[in-house]
Amino acid sequence: MARPRKVDSRDTRQAILDASLELFAQQGYFGTGVRSIAKAAGLRESALYHYFDGKQAILDALLRELGPGRSALIAELDVETLSRELGPKQMLRMLVEMMIDVWATPQELRIFRVMMSEGPRMAEAGVINHEALIGQAVQRLARLFERLQRLGHVRKAEPEVQAIAFMGPLIALRVRLMALGGHTPDVKKLKALALAHVDYFWEGSTKLNGRSVSHVRERK
Repeated sequence: MARPRKVDSRDTRQAILDASLELFAQQGYFGTGVRSIAKAAGLRESALYHYFDGKQAILDALLRELGPGRSALIAELDVETLSRELGPKQMLRMLVEMMIDVWATPQELRIFRVMMSEGPRMAEAGVINHEALIGQAVQRLARLFERLQRLGHVRKAEPEVQAIAFMGPLIALRVRLMALGGHTPDVKKLKALALAHVDYFWEGSTKLNGRSVSHVRERK
């Protein structure tokens, strides 16, 4: 059980989110009450309602900032500049390393634990909408691949399919090395395998009938 913490007014909202996430990870969303959240955040229960309408609103705020909500980072990438300065493949490698560094933070480990342990029950109860959360993240990544297609870096394909093909193995690796077994996340191994996946994915995504996209483009 988290200990109550003293906060000033500037940090109160964040303290509520931090306390909630810790409690959700320890005892589950359904096992956590607003009163226990307020106590862990060092507040009276009535004071908590000045910041959030209730536990659902707290969870919604967490999911906007963590988990699939982190896909907002992808939308902020300057694909044209990064692909020009780093090269498109190196840009994807950089993106993957950045994602893994985020996944390894305590906050992301906690929200992932909550989603893995209670996700289906939360969806059944209408607490979360997996389709909307994951769909938004996929669409943001799909737009990145659409831009890479327009720049001529990857072969033409349905951008959403490319996004799923790129991200699916990374999620599987995340589950295997960060969620299962109760051990300390093996970030080094995860990065090594994830970057190997990027190389493998890139080889397949830049080929047209055995020729590279750049080679075909040069011949036109």
